[in-house]
Amino acid sequence: MSSERGLPLLPLRGLVLFPGQLIPLLVKRKRSYAALLSATDTDKKVFLVQQKDSNQEQVSQNDLFDVGVEGRLVQLLSLPNEVYKVLIEVQDRAEINELYPEIEMDRVITQPFISIVDIQEETLEQTKQMVAEYGKKMGMSERFDAILAHRDPAALGDGLAAYLPLEMSIKQKLLDETFVEKRLSLMRNWLQGELEKSEAEGLSGQVSNQAKSEQSNPYQDSVQQNRGGSEEAEELVAYRNAIESAQMMPEAKQKALYELKRLKKMRPMSSEATVVRSYLDWLISYPWSVQSDEHTDLVQAREVLDANHRGLETLKDRIIEHLAVQQLHATAKQPILCLVGPPGVGKTSVARAVADATGRAYVRQALGGVRDEAEIRGHRRTYIGAMPGKIAQSICRSGVNNPLFLLDEVDKMASDFHHGDPAAALLEALDPEQNTEFRDHYLNVGIDLSEVLFICTANTRSSIPAPLLDRMELIELPSYSNWEKVEIAQLHLWEKQCSEHGITEQIGLKAEALRLIIERYTREAGVRQLERCLASMCRKLAKQKWELLQAEQKLKTSSEEADLFEQLPSTIDSELALKLLGKPKYRSQRKEKNDHVGVVKGLAVTPWGGEVLTIEAALIPGKGGLILTGRLGDWLKESAQAALTALQCHSQISKMLKTDLSEQKIHIHYPGNALRTDGPSAGLAMSIAILSAITGIPARGDVAMTGEISLQGRILQIGGVKEKILAAHRIGIKKILLPSDNEPELDDLPEEVKDDLEIVLIEHLEDAIQHLFRKESLNEDHFFS
Repeated sequence: MSSERGLPLLPLRGLVLFPGQLIPLLVKRKRSYAALLSATDTDKKVFLVQQKDSNQEQVSQNDLFDVGVEGRLVQLLSLPNEVYKVLIEVQDRAEINELYPEIEMDRVITQPFISIVDIQEETLEQTKQMVAEYGKKMGMSERFDAILAHRDPAALGDGLAAYLPLEMSIKQKLLDETFVEKRLSLMRNWLQGELEKSEAEGLSGQVSNQAKSEQSNPYQDSVQQNRGGSEEAEELVAYRNAIESAQMMPEAKQKALYELKRLKKMRPMSSEATVVRSYLDWLISYPWSVQSDEHTDLVQAREVLDANHRGLETLKDRIIEHLAVQQLHATAKQPILCLVGPPGVGKTSVARAVADATGRAYVRQALGGVRDEAEIRGHRRTYIGAMPGKIAQSICRSGVNNPLFLLDEVDKMASDFHHGDPAAALLEALDPEQNTEFRDHYLNVGIDLSEVLFICTANTRSSIPAPLLDRMELIELPSYSNWEKVEIAQLHLWEKQCSEHGITEQIGLKAEALRLIIERYTREAGVRQLERCLASMCRKLAKQKWELLQAEQKLKTSSEEADLFEQLPSTIDSELALKLLGKPKYRSQRKEKNDHVGVVKGLAVTPWGGEVLTIEAALIPGKGGLILTGRLGDWLKESAQAALTALQCHSQISKMLKTDLSEQKIHIHYPGNALRTDGPSAGLAMSIAILSAITGIPARGDVAMTGEISLQGRILQIGGVKEKILAAHRIGIKKILLPSDNEPELDDLPEEVKDDLEIVLIEHLEDAIQHLFRKESLNEDHFFS
């Protein structure tokens, strides 16, 4: 049902539309154009219905048929002589309930039109056979194939009604009909009459030629009545002028002129002419030679990047380097950047900031869930409703041929056998050696994408197809530290939320309150949940402000801002934040003060950033082997086995293993692990936990570690260093063991974190033992003797 205001009305002269059509229309009436503008400003929906008298300029409800269609405005172009071309995607039938005339346009309140589908499979097949026979006799079998492919009887009927050369009265009757079976029966009767006529004449081949000849005649009587020859000539002249002024590539211009020549020979209201017009509209609207002017001031560009995003220095430096190269070498190839990081760290928003910094137009295409190659590369024009792919459409929407094009979530594309692989379709667009001649299936002419600055985003590197990854320059965006979150909230988020919720008073938010919110109410790598918490606080303050205003009005006192401000809190501290947000969602992690046998602190990376994991090991009677619990993945299970073997193979460490492990089982457990854990970084921690359990020597509870282990006891490089160290620092751990190969990544840590931590770089298991067991707990028979 339409909205309370109703849908803008677009009355049609001698034309009936059906759901599923994608059709261009010429608009000359001012009220119709006003309706289109109104739709553009709202949800782009209009109501289209045939008027009973084609000569009537302004219509009332009695001048319209009762049943029409709801459509979505896809494109609106201005042509010479105050003529406008609109591309409409027809959606559903609807029935006029009431018409409301306004000063500049008309609106209609509609109600849904219910179609009843109750048809026998045998009847449906009979209809398809008759259509196929008619298409064969008319020499147009290929044109009907896509229609006959519909499995939905209603969609099949609407496709046939739109394509068959029926009289407008019959088409309106088909549109009005509730029962799908009656619609198909009416078309079967028409087809039967045409086939009998063809057989009676015995000239099926000549009939085919006659049909084609009639279809190519641009001056049929119905067209003269409803459109007029002069209007058609104006359209053709407008198309030629638009083609000449579009500055197309030679291949595209040649193709456009060829299609325009074909259009001249077609009947204006034929479905084939509609397809050609739609194709020409897309070719004309593509910005073949229009470009954004890139910024040349590198200092200003850096200021724009720093304005709304803290950190991200690697990305910012890369963009400034690109701008510098553009100043020195204007024809340099554009980089293909891929921003990889957890949700909420600003990948999408920083891409828009890059567009502002470079002075480029910005377009975004979400690829999550895209599974059809045609969505990227477009459908071929033989299909009904065919359109260009997402890349060509987005560039048309930007209006320039060198926008910043954000391909969001490239790691979440899907593929199947029937629809192809959309990731493979992206290869040509993202390869600098090939994208000067990217071919969209619909446009079928070369498109130069070499001027487009592509930026892709992904949550994980492992989910990106390898050929696609090879064409991109990877930039990893780590999670924010608590200090960075506090700064982002104080500089940007709090002021933004206060403004959006009508809190005009200056209310401060203490850093201690923000740290409480971050630790007790959020578990994330970015700041989305933090922003939701701030919004929740603002809503409660807004409610309090409204209640104060209502109380002042009842007392008939003036509500001066100063008086109101005195009654609202001037600053939000931790206590008030708890009151506003309610019971905390998470318990705050704290460092373990005591040492325990078989218990160590490991470090992991989760979807919300770094996390400190407790790892426990214990000996139990049994016939040897490992038991692993705590939602562990295959990689961790293999790491546990490697950790045990490394302890047994090392001659000096094996002196500490006085227990006969063939008569004991080792149980390794990750307590309180809500998420499935996996990855090659816990081998060191499990080795120490096993060693502590076997020897009975407590492991230090104030030391955290990360690193994979080899069978020779070497500590191997791992990932997620920044997130892991920040997690340990957050709960008060002061000493961390880290593989020496990860030393370069320490440069990414905030200085305040490095100054507050003792980070020990180790190369071998022996180095770790010296830091994880207190010497007073070891006797002379142990490793340190």
